[in-house]
Formats: sequence, structure tokens, C-alpha cells
Amino acid sequence: ATGFEAGRVNASEGGNFVRAMVDPRLPTEQEVANHELTHLPYRNWCPACVKAKGKDLDHRGAVDKERKLSEYCFDYCFPGDEFGFKLTILVGTERLTGMKFATTVPTKGSSGKFAVDRAMEFIAEVGDMDGQIIIKNDQEPSIQYFIKDMVESRVSGRTHLEESPVKSSGSNGVVERGIQGVEGQVRALFLALQGRLGRKIDAREKIVSFIPEYAAYLMNRLEVGKDGKVAYDRAKGKKPTVLGVEFGEKLLYKVKPTAKMEKINARWEFGIFVGVRRRSGEVWVAVKGRVLSARSIRRIPVEHRWGEDCLSWVDRVPWNRYKEAIDADGDIPEEQIADARPLGIGENSQIVFIETKSKVPREFYIKKEDLDEHGYTRGCGGCSSVFRGLARQPHNDVCRERLRSILKEGARVKNAEGRRKDFEDKELEKKRKKEEKKDDKREEKRSRNEGVEVPALGRAQTPPSAADEQMQVPDAEMSIDEVARLVGIWVNEVEQSGEGNEDEENMGIMQEAWDDVNGGELPMKEVKKARGEEIEYMVNRGIWSQVPIGMCWDLTGKGPTSVRWVDVNKAGEGGMEVRCRLVARDFKGRDTGRDDLFAATPPLEAKRMLLSRAATITVGSCSRKLLFIDAKKAHLNPRCREDVFIELPEECGAGPGICGKLDYWLYGFRKAAVAWEDLYSSKLVESGFTRGVTCVVVFYHAERDISLVVHGDDFTFEGTGQHLLWVADLMRSWFEIKVRALLGPDEGDDKHVVILGRHVRWTAEGIEYEADPKHRKLIMEHFGFDEESSGLV
Repeated sequence: ATGFEAGRVNASEGGNFVRAMVDPRLPTEQEVANHELTHLPYRNWCPACVKAKGKDLDHRGAVDKERKLSEYCFDYCFPGDEFGFKLTILVGTERLTGMKFATTVPTKGSSGKFAVDRAMEFIAEVGDMDGQIIIKNDQEPSIQYFIKDMVESRVSGRTHLEESPVKSSGSNGVVERGIQGVEGQVRALFLALQGRLGRKIDAREKIVSFIPEYAAYLMNRLEVGKDGKVAYDRAKGKKPTVLGVEFGEKLLYKVKPTAKMEKINARWEFGIFVGVRRRSGEVWVAVKGRVLSARSIRRIPVEHRWGEDCLSWVDRVPWNRYKEAIDADGDIPEEQIADARPLGIGENSQIVFIETKSKVPREFYIKKEDLDEHGYTRGCGGCSSVFRGLARQPHNDVCRERLRSILKEGARVKNAEGRRKDFEDKELEKKRKKEEKKDDKREEKRSRNEGVEVPALGRAQTPPSAADEQMQVPDAEMSIDEVARLVGIWVNEVEQSGEGNEDEENMGIMQEAWDDVNGGELPMKEVKKARGEEIEYMVNRGIWSQVPIGMCWDLTGKGPTSVRWVDVNKAGEGGMEVRCRLVARDFKGRDTGRDDLFAATPPLEAKRMLLSRAATITVGSCSRKLLFIDAKKAHLNPRCREDVFIELPEECGAGPGICGKLDYWLYGFRKAAVAWEDLYSSKLVESGFTRGVTCVVVFYHAERDISLVVHGDDFTFEGTGQHLLWVADLMRSWFEIKVRALLGPDEGDDKHVVILGRHVRWTAEGIEYEADPKHRKLIMEHFGFDEESSGLV
């Protein structure tokens, strides 16, 4: 049944129809209890079913064509949460029977035998283990790795491959509909588990990785098709039997005896139900440290079925069910640390920050030549992709350790080890400074409360305050409200003590600053100064208006867009000119099919063409020159005529519950670059410039013979001196600009400028154009060269 069923009622003799929506009726208590065991079939009175699987009205008119061979379609889906975490789920569907298959995998592509083994079990369950079958895919490299492994696992000649057109989801609609159904059932089981536990569950919990396989198991046995049969009945010719147990509930399972004489030990133990093994019908039960199969289970009273054990006992994943498992195909995902920070007062008074990326330096580069010489690692997805000549995948830890021991004397490995050592030293120093700062603040606060001036103590001498004693690691059963109360105590003490008001204390918030573009540490004093100037400019310019955060939710239905700082040294090597830019984190998801996300960028040859024109074209006695102009805060110039809201940074000093409503666009928003391009292009065209056809950021002014190439906020003009002075005045009337250089042959002209990292020099012999010096280091590091390597002309 679809999400909202509808029937047609004849309303008049004229043939008009009124679509009557079905009115859900309240079920009996027994019906509710039976349905909550599996959440199948779909019921329009079940909130979890409607939230998870409710669909639009069905308007499909086509019917599937009859085929003789079984046709299997596979694809990946990636359901995720609001923090950006995504499960990787492999979904398969058999067209004739409608049987479905799903399982969580460590990574997409060819990463081991787990996914292939699960898919082979699915084919055997349908009844095609040794028969002729068709496997269809959408030509994505990752799914092709998997299908190639499947073909190699079956008898030669029994598998026929078909491919749908690239980026044509409709051509592979069977698996697309299967993915929709699986995702809906996964959501239903996930929401039902949250309802049973009475709280929100982190999608990173290990138990969530078992939901997809059990969801497909239930759909095959309980989802009724238009022919009145379930998929299992079509494949097996008999009715299925499903155990009446809810996913994730605590139960008793019968222990398999390991020795004949241990009759005194318990025959039944507690465990968590996480699924059913399709091949044997055994039940998957999770206990601490492993997931095992059991033949017999018994339910326990409902008062004891649900609790934190349902999550904490499930500490393994489907592809790695117990320690040192011989069939393990990947590591267990690491725990994520959540940081709850106070936001305001009330129920939604905290924002939870979860670190999803580990801040570690990059590893050494593994080349194909290394693998050809020293061999490929079995079960490594990176080695598999290199050997097959397909898109790159990461190498696993076993592969990296093997090659690290072989190439340990090479420059690449030594450079990587040096980066890691520097990183670890900085992290230790950072942690030490942070602890010292906390100790000093704690002692100063205590001394102020006592009215006695004492010097800052070291860490070993610092006595804990009352709030510190309350803020020790909480008990495992402490409620969220209690944690929030303790956080509130800490916030009040900080505010009362005046911490964070002095510059020296503010330094504790930001211990270090790094160049986000070029790498390397930046001086903290310069970073703080640059950030202050950026905020002052934005406030004076009126980039945003401070409004209550409730306005954002009322107008957009979601919270404000988060922001971050991007710090960079614009002076390059040998200099220091810190620029800090506040950017929005608006680029989330895969919006690659939209045309309004990206502004045009000129090819590098366009800039070089201007240099060539300046060096070769002569017009009477007037020499050609080059004018380089930067538009300051370029993306802040176009007006924002939409309801767009941002979180305000700490430097603004905005109070809790306040956000910013944009009056002008901010860097990082999807439409900011396009809005900036439209703004300056319209002004240039109005002033007599003609816009390029092949490249829309190349302009030409025929009357004044001025050529222009725009790269973001960098404007490079080529023309005669008087005309370039005219265009500079014109630009000043539009935007706040900086004339970086006017290169020319005259005595007062500039002779050198750095543009896009390239050095341009005007000499008596002509114009010199030098590549970015940073590229030399990158190339040497890439090929494993160092300063002692021999040079070659």
C-alpha cells in the first residue's frame, strides 16, 4: 500500500471524479502490539510507518515486461543523520520474485568478501545458486568492483551482465524502488527502537548497522504485493514464518554447550536480538564482545526488555562479529566524541558538536610502481582498484604497514613520519597549554572568591573547586536533564567570575591558528587582529541584521547555517599578511546537478594571453600596460534578497538565541559566487564591455581597446595607460578595491606582481612569467625527492 491511499468517487453524471482520502481508523491494542513487532505491512495509523515510509500518490502507469531469467539489480544507498554521518548500505532486488537484499558494508566497492558472501546467500535463497542469471548495474565504478567479484565467485558463463545508461536512475528502476522500500523500513525500525528506549539514538551506534539486513528479511516475508503474495512465497512456493520479536529487544537465548560435563552452568543467557540468519533461520543475538547465532530464544516481560543494555551490549558490526574473526572484512568504526555546548535557556538549550574527521596528517603516497614491485595486499580495496585500473580507493591499515616497513628508508615515508611527529608534538603542547590555562583560571577564580591574591599554581597544586567536583565524569545512568543542570552551573560560574573578558583569557579559546590554504602555523596576534577587522567591516557594512533564532525556524523551517573562519597568509613564502574570512557552511550533500552553484573560472591561458598582448601590441607612442585590481570582500557586495540566516561567531558578541539575517551574501553560500559574477558582469556590460561567449569571465571594450580577465575577485586589465586609469576610477565607483600593481615600461610603473601564485615581472627584454614556487615542493614530495636528489636539465 502507498503512503496515503486514495479512491475515486463518482461525483456527478458529467464524469467528474472526487479523490477521497482514506480515513485511518484506530486499531485495537492487540493489532498495535502485533504490528510493532515488525512494522510490516505498512499501516497508515502507525506514526513510525507514516514518518518512515509515507509516499505521494501512486501515478505509475507502466508494467514490467515478462522475462525468463532471474534479473538481479544492485546499488548503494547512504542514509545519514543531521551531523553528516552516513551508513553505507548495499541493496539488491530480484525482478521476478521481488525478493530484496540489504546489508551494511564498511565501504563501497571491492573491500573484501563480506558483501559478496551476503549477496551469494541472497541468490541462493531465491533459488539461483547454480542457474543462469542477469546482473544489472548503473556503471558506477564502486558497484562494478562488487559485481566483478560476484561474477568471479560464480560458475563461469552463468552470469550475464547488463548496464543501464549513466546517470539514468529510471533505467534501473527496480533497484531504485527497492532502495526506497529498504530505506523506509530502516527508518521505521530505527524510529520504533527510539520510541521503545524513550530517547534519541545516535546513528553511529553499532546496533544501527544491523537494521538494514533485518529490514530486508521482514520485507521479503511480510510485504504483500498486488498478487496477494509476499516475495518469499513467490520464490519458495510456501508461506513464510516470522518470529514475533521486536528488533533490539532484550531476550533469553539457549546457550550452545561447549563441553558435555558442564551441566552446572546456565543453559539460557540474556542477549539482544539483532536479526535472523537467512541461510539457517537461526537468530543473531548480540552479547558483550560478539554477535552469535542461536536456535532457540524466549521473550522476557516487557518491563525488562528495553534499556541501555540494548545499545551498550551491541559493540560489534555485521562484517566483524567477534574479536579476531577469520571472516572479518573491516575494522569496527571508532567511537565519536560528542561535545554539548550551552546555547540558551529551555529544552533546546544545547548544541551537540560531533567530530566526524580525525585531524591527522596525510599518509605517504602509495604508487602503482610500489605495488608492482613489492606485491599487492589481499583484501585491500586500494590495491584492488589499482590492479584493475579503476577509480582510487583507500588502502587499509595492513597494506600501509606492510609497505611502510618495506619503504621505510624512502623520502616519502620519512616525510610522512616527520609530519606525524610534528603533529603529535604540537598536539601534546596544545594539550599542555590548555591544562595550564585551566589550572591558572581555576586558581584565580578561587583567589578572587576568597579575596586573597596568590600566584597561579601548577597543575599538581591546584585544588578543585566546588563546580569542578560536581562536573566530574557523570554516572552512567545520569539523565540528560541532570547533565544539562551541571553544564548550567559551569556556565554561571564562568560568567560570574568574568572569565573571557580580558584578551589574555580569550587566548585560551583559540590556542593555535593554522593557514587553511598553504599550511603552517600563523601568529595568534595577527589572526585575532585580522578576525576583528573582518567583523568590524561586516558590522559597519550591514552584512546582517541580528534577529531572534525563532524567526529563522518560522521562515525556513530549519536552523541557521553554521559558519567558520578561514585563515590564510596572503603574502606567501617569506612574508606574513594574515587574512581571515568568515564563511558559511552551506555546501552539504551532492548538489552536482544544479547550474546555480558555481561561477565561471577562466583558463590560465586567458591570463597569459593578456601578458602576450601587452608585450607584442603597440599603438603609436602609447605603450600597453597591465593593471591588477583586487575587489575587496567581493562576495559581500551582492544583495541577498532571500530569507537566509547564519550563526553569528563569538567575535560578534551576540547573546544566546540570536542569529544573523543576511542583507548581503556571505562567502560559502551556494549562490554567493553566482550573485557576485552577475553583479560585476552587469556593471561592466553597462559601461561598454562585451562579455565573452566561450568564456563568460573574459571581457573586451572595443572603443577603448581594453581586455579583461576576471578570476573570482582578481581583475586583470590590459590596455594603454590612460584607459587603464579610467577603468580603475570606474571600479572604485562600484566596489571597494585595491590596485595591486600597474605593470609597464615607464619609469613610474611597477615591475613585479604575484597573481594566482605566479610571479609576473616586466623587464627590458620582455615580460617574465614564473610558475608558483610552492609547486616545486609539492612535486618533489610527490616523487619522493629531497634536497640531496640530483638535478637534471
